[in-house]
Amino acid sequence: MKLLIVEDEMELANFLIRSLKREGYEVVHMADGKGVVKHLKKHLYDVIILDLMLPTVEGEKILKTIRGKRDTMPIIVLTALGDIPTKTRILNMGADDYLVKPFSFVELTARIKSVLRRTRGGVQQSEKLAVGDLVLDPDMRLLTRSGKPIKLRLKEYELMAFFMQNANRVVDRNTLIEKVWDYNAQLYSNTVDSHISSLRLKLNKGFDEKLIETVHGVGYLLRAHPGEAIIED
Repeated sequence: MKLLIVEDEMELANFLIRSLKREGYEVVHMADGKGVVKHLKKHLYDVIILDLMLPTVEGEKILKTIRGKRDTMPIIVLTALGDIPTKTRILNMGADDYLVKPFSFVELTARIKSVLRRTRGGVQQSEKLAVGDLVLDPDMRLLTRSGKPIKLRLKEYELMAFFMQNANRVVDRNTLIEKVWDYNAQLYSNTVDSHISSLRLKLNKGFDEKLIETVHGVGYLLRAHPGEAIIED
Protein backbone atom coordinates (compact mmCIF):
# COMPACT_ATOMS: atom_id res chain seq x y z
CA MET A 1 0.00 0.00 0.00
CA LYS A 2 1.33 3.41 -0.99
CA LEU A 3 0.41 6.51 1.02
CA LEU A 4 0.96 10.22 0.37
CA ILE A 5 1.23 12.43 3.47
CA VAL A 6 0.79 16.16 2.88
CA GLU A 7 1.69 17.76 6.23
CA ASP A 8 3.86 20.77 7.08
CA GLU A 9 4.20 20.09 10.82
CA MET A 10 7.47 18.18 10.64
CA GLU A 11 7.32 16.55 14.07
CA LEU A 12 3.96 15.01 13.21
CA ALA A 13 5.02 14.19 9.65
CA ASN A 14 8.17 12.37 10.79
CA PHE A 15 6.18 10.42 13.37
CA LEU A 16 3.63 9.34 10.74
CA ILE A 17 6.30 8.42 8.20
CA ARG A 18 8.22 6.33 10.74
CA SER A 19 5.16 4.62 12.21
CA LEU A 20 3.38 3.89 8.92
CA LYS A 21 6.55 2.40 7.42
CA ARG A 22 6.73 0.07 10.42
CA GLU A 23 3.19 -1.02 9.55
CA GLY A 24 4.39 -1.98 6.07
CA TYR A 25 3.16 1.03 4.08
CA GLU A 26 5.22 2.76 1.43
CA VAL A 27 5.14 6.46 2.34
CA VAL A 28 5.81 9.65 0.36
CA HIS A 29 5.78 13.01 2.13
CA MET A 30 5.17 16.55 0.87
CA ALA A 31 5.48 19.46 3.32
CA ASP A 32 3.85 22.14 1.14
CA GLY A 33 0.56 22.28 -0.71
CA LYS A 34 2.26 23.67 -3.79
CA GLY A 35 2.86 21.01 -6.40
CA VAL A 36 0.57 18.36 -4.88
CA VAL A 37 -1.99 18.38 -7.70
CA LYS A 38 0.77 18.31 -10.34
CA HIS A 39 2.48 15.45 -8.47
CA LEU A 40 -0.75 13.43 -8.51
CA LYS A 41 -0.91 13.59 -12.30
CA LYS A 42 2.10 11.29 -12.42
CA HIS A 43 1.73 9.25 -9.22
CA LEU A 44 -1.08 7.08 -7.82
CA TYR A 45 -1.65 6.39 -4.12
CA ASP A 46 -3.91 4.05 -2.20
CA VAL A 47 -4.67 6.82 0.32
CA ILE A 48 -3.79 10.52 0.65
CA ILE A 49 -3.47 11.92 4.18
CA LEU A 50 -4.03 15.66 3.74
CA ASP A 51 -3.60 18.44 6.29
CA LEU A 52 -5.96 21.39 5.83
CA MET A 53 -3.68 24.20 7.01
CA LEU A 54 -0.72 24.12 4.63
CA PRO A 55 1.67 26.81 3.40
CA THR A 56 1.27 28.20 -0.14
CA VAL A 57 -1.83 26.17 -1.11
CA GLU A 58 -4.29 25.12 1.59
CA GLY A 59 -5.51 21.54 1.87
CA GLU A 60 -9.12 22.52 1.24
CA LYS A 61 -8.19 23.96 -2.17
CA ILE A 62 -6.20 20.81 -3.00
CA LEU A 63 -9.18 18.64 -2.06
CA LYS A 64 -11.54 20.75 -4.16
CA THR A 65 -9.19 20.60 -7.18
CA ILE A 66 -8.72 16.82 -6.93
CA ARG A 67 -12.44 16.14 -6.68
CA GLY A 68 -13.14 18.70 -9.43
CA LYS A 69 -11.10 16.50 -11.74
CA ARG A 70 -13.32 13.56 -10.74
CA ASP A 71 -10.31 11.86 -9.18
CA THR A 72 -11.60 9.28 -6.67
CA MET A 73 -8.28 8.65 -4.93
CA PRO A 74 -9.15 8.17 -1.20
CA ILE A 75 -8.40 11.23 0.97
CA ILE A 76 -8.29 11.43 4.78
CA VAL A 77 -8.20 15.02 6.00
CA LEU A 78 -6.20 15.98 9.12
CA THR A 79 -7.03 19.21 10.89
CA ALA A 80 -7.07 20.99 14.23
CA LEU A 81 -10.56 22.27 13.38
CA GLY A 82 -13.17 20.00 14.90
CA ASP A 83 -16.31 22.09 14.51
CA ILE A 84 -19.33 20.53 12.79
CA PRO A 85 -19.67 23.14 9.98
CA THR A 86 -16.04 22.61 8.89
CA LYS A 87 -16.34 18.84 9.07
CA THR A 88 -19.59 18.89 7.09
CA ARG A 89 -18.13 21.17 4.42
CA ILE A 90 -14.99 19.04 3.99
CA LEU A 91 -16.94 15.78 3.76
CA ASN A 92 -19.36 17.33 1.28
CA MET A 93 -16.38 18.43 -0.82
CA GLY A 94 -15.43 14.78 -1.19
CA ALA A 95 -13.10 13.84 1.68
CA ASP A 96 -13.45 10.15 2.54
CA ASP A 97 -12.74 10.71 6.23
CA TYR A 98 -11.84 13.47 8.68
CA LEU A 99 -9.52 13.19 11.69
CA VAL A 100 -9.13 15.94 14.30
CA LYS A 101 -5.72 16.59 15.88
CA PRO A 102 -4.50 15.34 18.26
CA PHE A 103 -5.30 11.75 17.30
CA SER A 104 -3.97 8.32 18.17
CA PHE A 105 -1.96 6.34 15.65
CA VAL A 106 -4.23 3.33 16.26
CA GLU A 107 -7.21 5.45 15.20
CA LEU A 108 -5.43 6.68 12.06
CA THR A 109 -4.54 3.15 10.92
CA ALA A 110 -8.13 2.06 11.58
CA ARG A 111 -9.40 4.97 9.44
CA ILE A 112 -6.98 4.07 6.62
CA LYS A 113 -8.21 0.47 6.58
CA SER A 114 -11.85 1.60 6.77
CA VAL A 115 -11.41 4.01 3.84
CA LEU A 116 -9.73 1.29 1.79
CA ARG A 117 -12.63 -1.09 2.44
CA ARG A 118 -15.24 1.49 1.45
CA THR A 119 -13.47 2.73 -1.65
CA ARG A 120 -12.92 -0.83 -2.87
CA GLY A 121 -16.63 -1.47 -2.96
CA GLY A 122 -16.83 -3.13 0.43
CA VAL A 123 -15.34 -6.33 -0.97
CA GLN A 124 -12.68 -6.46 1.70
CA GLN A 125 -13.42 -6.73 5.39
CA SER A 126 -11.09 -6.09 8.26
CA GLU A 127 -9.42 -9.19 9.51
CA LYS A 128 -10.41 -10.28 12.98
CA LEU A 129 -7.57 -10.43 15.49
CA ALA A 130 -7.29 -13.66 17.47
CA VAL A 131 -4.89 -14.23 20.37
CA GLY A 132 -5.54 -17.28 22.54
CA ASP A 133 -9.23 -17.18 23.50
CA LEU A 134 -9.50 -13.47 22.61
CA VAL A 135 -11.13 -12.36 19.36
CA LEU A 136 -11.37 -8.72 18.30
CA ASP A 137 -13.67 -7.75 15.43
CA PRO A 138 -12.66 -4.28 14.11
CA ASP A 139 -15.81 -3.90 12.00
CA MET A 140 -18.08 -4.48 15.01
CA ARG A 141 -15.63 -2.90 17.49
CA LEU A 142 -16.26 -5.99 19.58
CA LEU A 143 -13.92 -7.98 21.84
CA THR A 144 -14.83 -11.45 23.07
CA ARG A 145 -13.07 -13.92 25.33
CA SER A 146 -14.12 -17.54 24.88
CA GLY A 147 -17.16 -16.14 23.09
CA LYS A 148 -18.11 -13.81 25.97
CA PRO A 149 -18.49 -10.12 24.89
CA ILE A 150 -16.39 -7.62 26.86
CA LYS A 151 -17.52 -3.99 26.94
CA LEU A 152 -14.61 -1.59 26.55
CA ARG A 153 -14.18 2.17 26.52
CA LEU A 154 -12.50 3.70 23.46
CA LYS A 155 -8.95 3.79 24.87
CA GLU A 156 -9.33 0.32 26.36
CA TYR A 157 -10.38 -0.95 22.92
CA GLU A 158 -7.41 0.77 21.27
CA LEU A 159 -5.04 -0.61 23.92
CA MET A 160 -6.41 -4.11 23.40
CA ALA A 161 -6.07 -3.83 19.61
CA PHE A 162 -2.45 -2.71 19.98
CA PHE A 163 -1.61 -5.50 22.43
CA MET A 164 -3.18 -8.11 20.14
CA GLN A 165 -1.31 -6.73 17.12
CA ASN A 166 1.89 -7.09 19.18
CA ALA A 167 1.24 -10.36 21.02
CA ASN A 168 4.36 -11.90 22.62
CA ARG A 169 6.12 -8.55 22.35
CA VAL A 170 7.05 -6.49 25.42
CA VAL A 171 5.68 -2.95 24.97
CA ASP A 172 6.89 -0.04 27.09
CA ARG A 173 4.77 2.88 28.36
CA ASN A 174 6.26 5.41 25.93
CA THR A 175 5.30 3.24 22.97
CA LEU A 176 1.74 2.91 24.28
CA ILE A 177 1.47 6.67 24.75
CA GLU A 178 2.80 7.31 21.25
CA LYS A 179 0.66 4.69 19.48
CA VAL A 180 -2.58 4.66 21.46
CA TRP A 181 -2.98 8.22 22.67
CA ASP A 182 -1.24 10.56 20.21
CA TYR A 183 2.23 11.48 19.09
CA ASN A 184 2.70 14.30 21.65
CA ALA A 185 0.23 13.39 24.39
CA GLN A 186 0.72 15.05 27.76
CA LEU A 187 -0.70 12.55 30.25
CA TYR A 188 -0.76 12.09 33.99
CA SER A 189 1.94 9.72 35.20
CA ASN A 190 -0.56 6.96 36.05
CA THR A 191 -2.77 7.25 32.93
CA VAL A 192 -1.36 4.19 31.17
CA ASP A 193 -1.29 2.11 34.37
CA SER A 194 -4.89 3.00 35.28
CA HIS A 195 -6.19 2.14 31.82
CA ILE A 196 -4.36 -1.20 31.83
CA SER A 197 -5.64 -1.96 35.34
CA SER A 198 -9.22 -1.33 34.21
CA LEU A 199 -8.66 -3.40 31.07
CA ARG A 200 -7.27 -6.31 33.10
CA LEU A 201 -10.31 -6.33 35.40
CA LYS A 202 -12.63 -6.64 32.43
CA LEU A 203 -10.53 -9.26 30.64
CA ASN A 204 -9.93 -11.46 33.68
CA LYS A 205 -13.43 -11.42 35.21
CA GLY A 206 -14.65 -15.03 35.39
CA PHE A 207 -11.41 -16.53 34.04
CA ASP A 208 -8.56 -18.33 35.82
CA GLU A 209 -5.84 -17.38 33.33
CA LYS A 210 -4.91 -13.71 33.81
CA LEU A 211 -4.02 -11.63 30.77
CA ILE A 212 -1.57 -8.75 30.17
CA GLU A 213 1.55 -9.34 32.21
CA THR A 214 3.73 -6.64 33.73
CA VAL A 215 7.40 -7.05 32.81
CA HIS A 216 8.95 -5.09 35.66
CA GLY A 217 11.21 -2.27 34.60
CA VAL A 218 10.30 -2.77 30.94
CA GLY A 219 6.58 -2.64 30.14
CA TYR A 220 3.63 -4.90 29.43
CA LEU A 221 3.05 -8.14 27.56
CA LEU A 222 0.09 -9.99 26.10
CA ARG A 223 1.25 -13.59 25.74
CA ALA A 224 -0.52 -15.51 22.97
CA HIS A 225 -0.02 -18.83 24.73
CA PRO A 226 1.51 -19.52 28.15
CA GLY A 227 5.15 -20.53 27.83
CA GLU A 228 5.67 -18.94 24.42
CA ALA A 229 8.83 -16.95 23.85
CA ILE A 230 8.57 -13.17 24.03
CA ILE A 231 10.11 -10.49 21.86
CA GLU A 232 11.87 -7.58 23.53
CA ASP A 233 12.47 -4.49 21.35
